[in-house]
Amino acid sequence: MGDIFVKRKHQRKSKLPLALGIIFALLGTVSFVVYHFELYTYWPESASFSKSYALHNDVGSAFDGLLSQTQEEVKSWPAVYALERDRDVAPLPRAENYDKKFESYSDDTITVQYSSEIYYYSHIHYIDVRIAHPSQIRLGLCGNTFDMKKKDYPSEIAKSVNAVAAIDGCFYNNRSSGWMIYQGNVKRTTCCWYDVLLIDSEGNLHAQRDWTVNESGILEKYDIVNALTFGPQLVKNGKAEYITTGTWQPSTPEPRAAICQYSDGLHYMLCVAEGRMNRSKGLTMQQFANLLASKGVDFAYNLDGGQSGTLILGNHVKNVVAYGGQRKLGDILYFATAMENEDGQ
Repeated sequence: MGDIFVKRKHQRKSKLPLALGIIFALLGTVSFVVYHFELYTYWPESASFSKSYALHNDVGSAFDGLLSQTQEEVKSWPAVYALERDRDVAPLPRAENYDKKFESYSDDTITVQYSSEIYYYSHIHYIDVRIAHPSQIRLGLCGNTFDMKKKDYPSEIAKSVNAVAAIDGCFYNNRSSGWMIYQGNVKRTTCCWYDVLLIDSEGNLHAQRDWTVNESGILEKYDIVNALTFGPQLVKNGKAEYITTGTWQPSTPEPRAAICQYSDGLHYMLCVAEGRMNRSKGLTMQQFANLLASKGVDFAYNLDGGQSGTLILGNHVKNVVAYGGQRKLGDILYFATAMENEDGQ
């Protein structure tokens, strides 16, 4: 019995250091919390208030404040929408987001506005576009494939890819040369002595003579998503280029088409100038460049004009096409919504 009593007594004594350790650990934790939140300044000096009560209230208030702030920050974060690079067909635009005249479209990821004017005895048509993400500027191919035999009307290609706004491209399958990159996939790199339009993953537009693309380093400097070949570049750093040569009859009045970018990021303009008809004479390349520069764009690139020049908003052709109707082409440039519709398309 004595031995048992001694063992129990020793066990009780051995628990004291552990208990003291726990107490000191708790006191250390409390001291850390108090120091961290600087709560000494908040404790009431009156003896009628319990310090533990004040500490509880202040710590709780501090955490409540942090939680509330975090919740507000989360609520203020904008929704991020993006389209996969290898996606051939964009989400279907919501019909109710167009106005009745199909002159505008707006949702959380894109705003589009159409306008027109007369310049040098020609009807000029514009579509102003702002997008939320670079993936919304895209190259559309007839049948979603690079094929020299596949052609269709620009409005039909635009419809097949669910374009909100679109313009004809370079008519790549009208010749066997010229750079072509489709959604990151290089399709053709042969030269035809024209300017190449290169669109990078940030949505920025660049121009480079086709025979200098490889040696220029532009492919290493930027992640190029889409490229086509026509040109020339019309506006550079906000100023009209002096154009003496071009891809097609630069010095005679013709129907023209262009894609432009403003200096404020994901802000673009599509433009088609009518020509070869009684109501519209057409523009020389220099007149076209001067016009676009006057609109405040930072960059402008000449696309295929003539009968190819077609401007589309909501499957509606906004200009009168030369010779009375659209020409079948292989490609378009277009802007898409990044919001999936109710059908998940």
